[in-house]
Amino acid sequence: MTIDIKQTLADHTLWIAGNSVGTRADLSGADLFGAYLFGANLSHANLSGANLSGANLSGANLRSAVMDTPVYQFYLGKYNAVATKDYLRVGCEVHSWDEWLTNYNQYGVSAGFSDKEIQDHSRVIKLFHELLCGEIT
Repeated sequence: MTIDIKQTLADHTLWIAGNSVGTRADLSGADLFGAYLFGANLSHANLSGANLSGANLSGANLRSAVMDTPVYQFYLGKYNAVATKDYLRVGCEVHSWDEWLTNYNQYGVSAGFSDKEIQDHSRVIKLFHELLCGEIT
């Protein structure tokens, strides 16, 4: 589903403020691949079925947002990370869980991490994989 994200967020902001011309954001089924949602107030928005792959949710307010799958945002070293059951984004790197679990060492070396940092980060990657996918690696 294609939506005008800027207009949707503007209308949602008015709705949150109690303005009668605003409307609650319904992003259910929306394709938000690569969307820049930095600092967006998505509290109480409906995000069920939305494709958030590669979306930048840094600083976004997702309080009480309706989501059909968990999304975790955290820092992995110096990089912002977003994890869902389908993918993990660390900084600019977006890969499936299988790719991360197979190639985390290679990705860490190319990012300039030390061996200790790579090992520490691999534990965090495996933890979130287990949390989201229920699989112990």
